[in-house]
Amino acid sequence: MKQFISTDGTHIAYQKSGSGPALILVHGTSANHTTWEHTLPIFNQHYTVYAMDRRGRGGSQIEGDYAIQREFEDIAGLVEVAYQSAPNQPVNLLGHSFGALCSLEAALLTEHLDTLLIYEPPPMGIPEALPPGFLSKLQQIYDQGQPEAMLSTFFRELVGLSQEGLDALKSKASWSDRVDSAHTVLREIKQTTTLPRFNPKRYQDLTVHTLLLVGEDSSPGTWAIIEEIDAALPNSEIVELPGQGHMAIHNDPEAFANRMVSLLITSTS
Repeated sequence: MKQFISTDGTHIAYQKSGSGPALILVHGTSANHTTWEHTLPIFNQHYTVYAMDRRGRGGSQIEGDYAIQREFEDIAGLVEVAYQSAPNQPVNLLGHSFGALCSLEAALLTEHLDTLLIYEPPPMGIPEALPPGFLSKLQQIYDQGQPEAMLSTFFRELVGLSQEGLDALKSKASWSDRVDSAHTVLREIKQTTTLPRFNPKRYQDLTVHTLLLVGEDSSPGTWAIIEEIDAALPNSEIVELPGQGHMAIHNDPEAFANRMVSLLITSTS
């Protein structure tokens, strides 16, 4: 793993592999860079991949008081690392779930981004998007010393994974890492509910070509978020992932990676 130092002095780790233009990968809640492991054989054929560990997990430093703005700065910092490594090559950014929200915000902090792909970010500043009492329920389970049970409840009841999908996730070697970082689920859900509501005016000058990824089978609420972002951005388009929901990266990583490569090639041609 390589590292760079973010704006506030935190050491942020990333795995670098492949060759070609830069593709930065930003994982979602409870994950780390290994969430992309089954997409890398395809991505590495076309891109120099920077798969980061978001702060406080994996190889990245555990920070003090958490502030979501630092996450945005971390990603923008890695964009700068990639740009400085190959100034004449495009830099592309792909974020999933909470990592998609952070990637959208990071795009406001850098001028060195060519294509932005965001896959189903959570709602911003809408506490009513959560089931009533859900955050308290998760906190109680965690406080009882059951981080794995809390994580399972999160994936079943909020992400909408079937038991089959959850069992598949649990079978991966990375599940133990997710359990170890289960506490980050709580802070990230809190952040999404306490953020200011989505303000389209903030993004009116974000001209980077943005692809908004959404699963065909994802909930109407998820589609509504994507459509709201699409309406706000001056250079965006919605891309449907056929037969998928929120976890295409895990459910069909080869098809997902091939689709991303195709989209990026089209975007930069």
